Amino acid sequence: MVSLKESFIIGSAKKNISSAKAKKIFNDIEKFAGYGFNKSHAAAYAIISYQTAWCKTNYPEEFFTSLLNSEINNANEKYSSIKSEIEKLGIKILKPDLNYSEPYFSVQNNNKKLVIRSGLANIKNISYELAKFIVNERVTNGKFTSVIDFFSRLNPSIINKRQIEYLTMAGCFDGYKYNRSTVYSSSANLLMISQNVYKEEKSNQQIMFDDQNNEENFNHLIKKEKPWPKEEYFLNEFYSLGFLVSGHPLQEDSLYFNKFNLSNSSIIEENNISGKTFEVLVFLMKFEEKNQGNIKFLDLSFIDLKGVFNLRVYRDKIDELSIKVKVGTSYIITLVHSIDRDNRMRLRLKSMIESDNLKKSYFSSFNIYIDNINCLEKLKNELDLLDKGNKSINFLYKNIEFYSGIRVKYDVDLENIIKNIDGINNIKKIM
Repeated sequence: MVSLKESFIIGSAKKNISSAKAKKIFNDIEKFAGYGFNKSHAAAYAIISYQTAWCKTNYPEEFFTSLLNSEINNANEKYSSIKSEIEKLGIKILKPDLNYSEPYFSVQNNNKKLVIRSGLANIKNISYELAKFIVNERVTNGKFTSVIDFFSRLNPSIINKRQIEYLTMAGCFDGYKYNRSTVYSSSANLLMISQNVYKEEKSNQQIMFDDQNNEENFNHLIKKEKPWPKEEYFLNEFYSLGFLVSGHPLQEDSLYFNKFNLSNSSIIEENNISGKTFEVLVFLMKFEEKNQGNIKFLDLSFIDLKGVFNLRVYRDKIDELSIKVKVGTSYIITLVHSIDRDNRMRLRLKSMIESDNLKKSYFSSFNIYIDNINCLEKLKNELDLLDKGNKSINFLYKNIEFYSGIRVKYDVDLENIIKNIDGINNIKKIM
């Protein structure tokens, strides 16, 4: 195209078209040449577009199941945005389950309603061979009755410790009595059970689980652990599936900040006003530090209630704002959506504050709930010693609320102060 530009301008001049106008026309043609095609090609695309729209409208569960299966290799980039679209239509996605999942996403009937069931092979690190074996074993010999029953029927040559961990992170064992943390920590021992049973069957020895009660003999191999903290639970699920299905790490915070009229990734995506500012409640899934020449920056991957989005921030900006970047942390970030020099919409970080820090300061008062009125004098003496601030303290006794006349700083540790005063039932921060 570049080689034709000069001859086009010369030819235009012979037709009494100015050089400026000829250049503009050529630039328009040049842009179109980047993605232009003939009518027959356009007609074919139009037919496919109509067929796709018809399928989505009339068979939405089947349509989105096929769409999810087509994006298995792009799970982290695509799944969350597709899931958000699915939820807008009121379609439910169920987590993977050893007794119900197919190798890939499938449409199932759940309480007389069509739902999409997550598959096994779409879990990170789980091969189609392993997923197919699990499904075939279930169809041939019945559902898996317990974690140990599952591993006693598994061919150890097609599974490893890492795959057990990812099945666990995705929630495949949630239907049994052990929490995810326990199964995850016991993965090496569970694999050993599978290896021993398989070895005995091959050598024609007595099968270890010919009596259901024999499972009790192997309880010592299960390392019982406390459940994962909320942040770790959801991070692991996201890493294994590419989306969240058991809940959302921002659910509690979203209720707390409901009055703040925050935006979300879906609203930002639809925005076409340059310079508009958005405040968004987000959860940091991961980040990566990179260099571009002498310039250092961070690629931040966030999830909010509507989807996933990435943000590139210069290291200098992070340092300037004194931001502590921690995976598994909730933030309220302020973003500016503006047009860059290439005429593309870009997000620029303006501020990034941990939601827990905001919750400490964004409330109007403390309510102290009293069971015994005789504690008031001692309580008031303790409160009078605190640093004065703008957070009022109210007393509540038998559903009667009255102002104490005391205002304190937002970060005072009232719980520690009142714990040794008899007659106090509870304390709450009031928005």
